[in-house]
Amino acid sequence: MTAGKGESTSRSQAVASCRRCRSRCRSSWDFLRQLRAAADVSAVPTDATAWFREPGRGKCTRPERERRFLVARSVPEGEAARLIEDRYLEGMSLRLRRVTQDRRSVHTLTQKVRTEASDPSEVLVTNTYTSEGEYSRLSAFPGHDVVKTRTVVATMSHHFVVDEFHERLAGLRLAEVEVTDLAKPLDLPEWLLAEVSHDDRFSGGHLAVTDASQLTEMLKAF
Repeated sequence: MTAGKGESTSRSQAVASCRRCRSRCRSSWDFLRQLRAAADVSAVPTDATAWFREPGRGKCTRPERERRFLVARSVPEGEAARLIEDRYLEGMSLRLRRVTQDRRSVHTLTQKVRTEASDPSEVLVTNTYTSEGEYSRLSAFPGHDVVKTRTVVATMSHHFVVDEFHERLAGLRLAEVEVTDLAKPLDLPEWLLAEVSHDDRFSGGHLAVTDASQLTEMLKAF
């Protein structure tokens, strides 16, 4: 059967779109391959990280807008508890993550770039899944770790993820909800203590380098 003119045109457009996407993403994947092959940080070219500091590079990127809150002591019981182990790679905008639930783990490598340098509430996210072996190899890069337990709490018309932090950040609990409009009012549950969406101190990258005494000082204001 011979394809019609409309079908042929659509196919050509799809091929062209695919080629454009490959071109935009090529530098991202080249760098990821270099990371996977490198034995240490010195093996990565000094200019190899330039691409991921440009927001919105490639069609693999999506916007993420989150509101973040400190949590009071009394919180409704959450669901889908899972252990999250994050490693923020030193000198990069990359985060390794292992999520474990019911003895099964998933590994990811994520890049987050802020749309405004001083505001952690809105970022552009590029995420890729890795094998356990790739995760182990990338974990050898210098970095700073954050360990937390995450649950999902449904309330009103929203689903909040509630993170309870461990080790040096023990005592900190944060709730996050993803929104389409940061300025739109939300019906907030009473167990939220204070909003810290725009407070850089409570972003993941900053918490990764925060020690117990610094956390105590941060929380005194609340």
